[in-house]
Amino acid sequence: MRYCVPLLLALMGLGAATAQHGEPRLRVRVRPFEKVPAYQEVRLGQVADLQGPSAESVADLSLGRAPGPGRRRVVSRAAISRMLGAAGLDGEAVVVEGAAQLRLMGIGQRLDVERARQVLEQALRASLPGGEVEVLDLQAPASLQLPPGEYEIRPGPLPRQPHSGRQRLVVEAVFADGTRKRIGLQARVAVRGPMVVAARDVPRGEPLRAMDLRLETREYVSGAPVVRDPERIVGKVLRSPLRRNQPVRANLVQEARAVQSGQTVTVVYRRGGVLLEMETRARGSGGVGSIVPVIAQDGRRTIRARVIGPGRVALLGSEEEER
Repeated sequence: MRYCVPLLLALMGLGAATAQHGEPRLRVRVRPFEKVPAYQEVRLGQVADLQGPSAESVADLSLGRAPGPGRRRVVSRAAISRMLGAAGLDGEAVVVEGAAQLRLMGIGQRLDVERARQVLEQALRASLPGGEVEVLDLQAPASLQLPPGEYEIRPGPLPRQPHSGRQRLVVEAVFADGTRKRIGLQARVAVRGPMVVAARDVPRGEPLRAMDLRLETREYVSGAPVVRDPERIVGKVLRSPLRRNQPVRANLVQEARAVQSGQTVTVVYRRGGVLLEMETRARGSGGVGSIVPVIAQDGRRTIRARVIGPGRVALLGSEEEER
């Protein structure tokens, strides 16, 4: 009999509560976590379960804008209660329950990887005239999310020398409002193209001749710049020996030195029809067009002159230098 008393009291209390409110109340159960489209208006019906009278009318109440892609924002249950109160639903008409805090995470859109692949492939081909470039595989970061809306994909900074293998390539997503997002992508690339190779062994310091070189189409296996036009390096000299069939890298050749350090050179100065010449020694080496120090006439100072030919230099400011 003693167990019936509390049950009876509880039933009496429930009946009193129902009588006090008169009508069923709106129940709002707040969810603990919800993903919502980035930057868009968040409605109560998206983040809470609604039951009872006025459920349809309050479902459209705004909680403000969603955070950006991958970002989070917290809305407390108390804030939702205050919002409902401001809409005319006080504590007598509504019960707000569920999570004490609602965590919102903004979600965006994925990068169109196929579009990005086409843009990168076109840009790489343009940077390698006469070459063949294929972007065989392209992967975006798993966590990457872009803001909603249309966007244009542009190539980012390209490798100095396109080459085969796995590498990081960059694109830029440009939105209509001017927003830009730079994105690093992992790519597998295959590159073939023209390159100059040695037709024979060529020792260091020997001037290159047309017969020493030939043009072939090969795979570009590294990012070191190669020479693609043999005419550009004929007459230049090698910094290090070149073996037969070895590709000619741009950093392996240099201009032939017209003046060597310690060499006796002729210094010329021409101004207003007056031509002066003297012999002295060079204190530096260089090809035509480079500036080297030479010993002045007093034998103690050095002056600067521009190399204008084998064994000949012009003082800076001379009309001869400008020819």
